Amino acid sequence: MNVMMMMMLCCYVCDCCCCYRAVEGGGFKVAMNILNNGRFGMATCMAGTMKVSIQKAVEHASTRNQFGRRIDSFGTIQEKLARMAMAHYITEVLLLGCFIARRKEE
Repeated sequence: MNVMMMMMLCCYVCDCCCCYRAVEGGGFKVAMNILNNGRFGMATCMAGTMKVSIQKAVEHASTRNQFGRRIDSFGTIQEKLARMAMAHYITEVLLLGCFIARRKEE
């Protein structure tokens, strides 16, 4: 799932969950939904930032030379890049799970 799709999902969740009719005593529910939608949007933006950061890190590792070799050939750098990619994948999966959970609440 790419970042643009996640942003569209976020907009859909925000549009659908915030349109409550004014009911006395329902303000807390509206406030909590606004906070939840903001958190979802922030996490979506974070996933996009992570993706760009990983791309930049891979680009840098493949062009920088140290000790006569490119640093992407070092095991430590490979492990760091793999952990970054894994964290990004987990973030996207959790975002998708949050979106599905929010859709079931409707």
